Amino acid sequence: MVKPLEYSDDIMVKKILKDNKEVFLCEECGLGYKDQGTAEKCEYHCKNYKSCSLEITSNAILK
Repeated sequence: MVKPLEYSDDIMVKKILKDNKEVFLCEECGLGYKDQGTAEKCEYHCKNYKSCSLEITSNAILK
């Protein structure tokens, strides 16, 4: 399970509408999530480890 993290101010996910549903995008890898928190975790991981986390990306709804 992914633990909650403290994020710095540079974590700014993008919100889009896809098929009339809100999708939050990781600006590093471009994967989309149904909630902002998961997208922030993804972006944090991508920025700090220069790779995606399989545990996080398994929740992606937009690839």
